[in-house]
Amino acid sequence: MNQNQTTIAWRSGLIPLIGLGIICFMIQSVYGMEGKRERGKYFNLAAPGIKPILFSPNLISTRFHEHSYPAFSANGEEVFWNTYFLDNSYRFPAAILFMRRSAKGWSKPAYAPFNVAGSGENPCLSRDGKTIYFAVAEKMKNGRFTRDIWWVKRNGAGWGKPDKVPGMVNSAMSESQPSITENNTLYFLGQLKGVRANIGIFRSEFKEGKFQKPEALPESINSKHIDWTPWIAPDESFILWCSVRPGGFGKGDLYISRNTGNGQWSEAKNLGNRFNGPDNERFPAVFP
Repeated sequence: MNQNQTTIAWRSGLIPLIGLGIICFMIQSVYGMEGKRERGKYFNLAAPGIKPILFSPNLISTRFHEHSYPAFSANGEEVFWNTYFLDNSYRFPAAILFMRRSAKGWSKPAYAPFNVAGSGENPCLSRDGKTIYFAVAEKMKNGRFTRDIWWVKRNGAGWGKPDKVPGMVNSAMSESQPSITENNTLYFLGQLKGVRANIGIFRSEFKEGKFQKPEALPESINSKHIDWTPWIAPDESFILWCSVRPGGFGKGDLYISRNTGNGQWSEAKNLGNRFNGPDNERFPAVFP
C-alpha cells in the first residue's frame, strides 16, 4: 500500500475519521476562519501525524449522527455521506448529503437530489463515478423499517431517476451498506441465518444487466457474531469491515481479509489499536 497515494476513511463511535495509509490525518472544515474555500483534492490538507483526528468538524462531522464513511469520487471532486437528523439518533429522516468541487472551490453541504422521499443511506460511488449505490429505508405496517439497495446513474451534470437495483439482491428482508467493484460485483449487508442478529456480508455478480443470486462470504469473514459495513477493494483483492467477534479492542473493530482466489478468503485480521478503540469502528473505506 503506497502511503502517498492511499487514503483510508472510517467511522469511530459517532465520529467519522480519515487517514493516509496507517498514518491518520484530519480534513478540516472547507471554510476557514475567514470563509476561504479550499480548492485542492481532500480540501488540500496534508497529514499531521499518526493519531486519528475528527473529520471535518461542524461541516461533515456535526451534532447529528453521521452514519457512513465520506465517499469521495475517484477524482476527488465529489464527496457523499449519510446523516441521521433529529437529536443525533437513528430516528428518521436520514439523508445523503454531498459537496462538489469547482474552479471556485468546494460547495456547501447540500441534500443529494436522488434521496428517495427525502431519505437515503450508505452512499457508494462506482469507480467511474457514473453510478451511485445507496440504501433506502421503508416503514412497514408493524412500525419497523426494512431496507433495499437502490442505484442512480449520472445524467450529464446531474443525476437520473433512482430505482432499486435490478436482479436478485433485494428481498422481503433488509439489504443495505453497498460496496461495488470495478467489474460491478456488489458487496452488501443482508440477512444471514444462524449468526448473531441474523445479518452477514454477501456478494452478487452483475451479468446480463442484472445482479445474480447473492452468496454469503465464508466463515473467515462472516463469523457467528455481527459482521457488517463492508468495503471491497475495486479489484476485489481485499475487504474491510466491522466485526464484533471476540478478541478485539472494543465493541466492534475493523478487520481485513485478502482474496486468495476461487471464492476463498484469508482469515480475518484485526487492524490493530491504531484504528480500533473501546467503541465501534465502522464504515471503513479506501480512497485514491
